[in-house]
Amino acid sequence: MKDFFKDIYTYQHHYNQQLADLMSNNKTQVSNQSITWFSHIINAHRFWISRIEGTAAIDLHKINTIDENKSIDTANYNKTQELITQRDISQIITYKNSKGIQYTNSLQEILFHVSNHHTHHRGQIIADLRKNGVTDPFASDYIVYKR
Repeated sequence: MKDFFKDIYTYQHHYNQQLADLMSNNKTQVSNQSITWFSHIINAHRFWISRIEGTAAIDLHKINTIDENKSIDTANYNKTQELITQRDISQIITYKNSKGIQYTNSLQEILFHVSNHHTHHRGQIIADLRKNGVTDPFASDYIVYKR
C-alpha cells in the first residue's frame, strides 16, 4: 500500500507542476478564482502535513503566487514521500478541526483524502481555464498518467 501512495503522490505532484506551468504560460487567462483554488490545494496539503506531524498549522487562506505554489508543492511532495516511507500508514493521527473538535483518522485515510482534494480542485481549475480561453489544457486522469 505504501508503494501505491508513493505513486499517487508522484502523480499529484506531476500534474500540479504541469498546472503551474500551464497557468504561468497563460497568465492573462487565469482568473483570481483559479489562483485561489490552486493556493487552497497547496496550502491544504501543507496544513495536513502539519496535522500529521503535530506542528503549528499554516494559513489555509493565504493566496500564493503561481511560482510559490509550484515551490510549495515540491516541498509538500518531498515531505509526503518521507512520511509514507518512514511511518506506518495505519498509524492513527489525532487532530482538531478549525472549530476545535478532535478527530482521529489513519494516515492512509488522510493521504487518500488529500489526494482526492488535489484532483477535485485541479479539475475545477482546468474547467475555469477552458472557460477563459485556454485551449490546450492537459488530461490529468490517473490512467492517462500511467500509460
